[in-house]
Formats: sequence, structure tokens, C-alpha cells
Amino acid sequence: MKRTYVDSGVLVMAARGSTEVSGAALDILCDPEREFVSSILVRLEVMPRASTASEAEFYETYFRGVAIWARLEAHLLVSAVNEARASGVSPADAIHVMMAASTGCHELVIAEEDDAPIYATKRVTVVGVG
Repeated sequence: MKRTYVDSGVLVMAARGSTEVSGAALDILCDPEREFVSSILVRLEVMPRASTASEAEFYETYFRGVAIWARLEAHLLVSAVNEARASGVSPADAIHVMMAASTGCHELVIAEEDDAPIYATKRVTVVGVG
């Protein structure tokens, strides 16, 4: 199993994107060879933005299938500050990087462009969708 942390942008892409864009995200989300990791932060980023009941249910279905919930702990926040300084990622992205790394993820899947600062992290492999 490939342990995968999915960023909120990928979930939004899957729920709202055009067929072509959402298809790439859905391919990852429906891959039976993956074990998904998430956090309360991802949930916080997507649930308030759900514009329809079906979008909210899409997110809830994903969260019910999450195998591992990364815990937001003080030491991860300290490490995230260091990661943000070292790689130039945004503070929120640095927290996601640290949560993915702390749970032994093989990859962090994001919906960012190839030149986004998050690709500079060395803590976890970052894979873009779209």
C-alpha cells in the first residue's frame, strides 16, 4: 500500500473540477493500492467551502475512508516553522508536509503548479495532480 496524504486542493478538484481535471484527482482517490492519511486541517479547509450537499457528502465519504488521522501536535508546528524557513513553503503547506512526514507517507499529493515552493521540501515526495 502506498501511504498518501491528499491536500485539500485535490479534494476540491475532484469534487468541483471539469471531467478532465477531476478525473486525475479521482484516479488517485479511487486507487485501491493507496492508504489515505488526512488531518483535521484538511477537513477544516474543505468542509466550510462545500457549496452543495453533494459536495459535502463527497468530502465526508473521503474522510470516512481515511486510514490514518495525523495529529496536530506542538512539536509538528515547531518543525513546520523550520520547514517553512528552509524550503520557502507557506506555513499551512509546511504543516501538511510535517503531518505527511510524521505519519510515514510515501507522498503528499497536491493541486499546485510545478513551480510551487512546496516541491522544494525534502521531508516527503510531493506529487502534483492536474
